[in-house]
Amino acid sequence: MIVSVRFWLSRLGEERARRAATRWILLASLAGFAITLLLFIATGRGTGQWFFLLVVWIGLVFLPLWLLTQAFQSLGPALRRGLTGAATARADRYRGPSTVTLVVEHLFDRHVLMPRIATPELAVKAREAAAVIVMRTGRGAATSVGAPLTSCLAEVNAWTRSLSRWAATDAGEHIQARWAEVRALAALAALTKTLLAVSEDQRLSPGGVLQGTNPIPGVEGAGVVHTFLDAVLDHCDRLALEVEAPPWVDPFSGLFEALPRPGDSLRGLWQRYIETPPPAPSALEAFVQATLHA
Repeated sequence: MIVSVRFWLSRLGEERARRAATRWILLASLAGFAITLLLFIATGRGTGQWFFLLVVWIGLVFLPLWLLTQAFQSLGPALRRGLTGAATARADRYRGPSTVTLVVEHLFDRHVLMPRIATPELAVKAREAAAVIVMRTGRGAATSVGAPLTSCLAEVNAWTRSLSRWAATDAGEHIQARWAEVRALAALAALTKTLLAVSEDQRLSPGGVLQGTNPIPGVEGAGVVHTFLDAVLDHCDRLALEVEAPPWVDPFSGLFEALPRPGDSLRGLWQRYIETPPPAPSALEAFVQATLHA
C-alpha cells in the first residue's frame, strides 16, 4: 500500500499526471462547495453565504492541494528514481503493476533513443503498452513476452520496408502523411526494443548471467535484434528529416523475413492507439489483445 502511494505521488512529476490531478482536485472542491451549500439550504440558512463558502473551498482546499501537486514537479522525479532503484533490485520485480511499470520505464530509458520527430507522448504510449503486455504475459518467465515480441518485431520489419518503398516514390509530396507513419513506426520499434530488454532482464540469473534461450524463433542472441531496431529508429530519423527519402539498408539482409507476421490489423490497431488522445484504454486493450493472440 505504501509503495503504491509513493508510486502514485512519483507520477506527479509528469505534466500529464499533474493536469489530471488538478482536474480531480477542482471537481472535488466544487462538489464539496455544492454539498455544503445544499446543507445550508436544508438547515434554513439560505444561499446568502454562497460566496463565503466558495472562497473557503477554493482558498482552503483547492489552492493548498494544487500547490502541493505542483511541488511534485521537482519532488516527483527524485522519488521516481528512488522507487526505480528499489524495484530493479527486487527478485519479484515482475509481480506487481507498480514495479513492472518502474522496471519497464527504466529499461526504456536505458535502451531506447527515440528519433527527433517523436513527441514525448509517443514515448509514454510505448512504455505504457510495454508495461501492459508484460503484466498480461506472466510473472518472470522469459518466454512469456516471446509471442508479442515476435509479432511486434515482424511488424516493424514489414512496416519499415513498405514505408521506405512508399517514401521513395512519394518524393516528399505527402510529407505530413510520411511523418505520421514515421512517428507510429518509431513508437512500435521503441515498444519492441523495450520488450526485448524485458526478455533479457527476465532471463538474468541472480548472478547476472543470461539463462535460457532467445524467445524469438530462428534468432540466436538479442544483440542482433537490438542492432536491427536501432537501425530502424535511425532510419526513421532520416525519413523525417530528409525530403528525398533515403533507402532502407537492412543490416542483416532479411533475417527477420521468416518471422510469423500477424497481418495488417496489428499495424492498424497500433496507429489507432497512437492517434487516440490519452488516455486511450480501449485502443490500447485492442492492440495488446492482438499481440497476445497473434
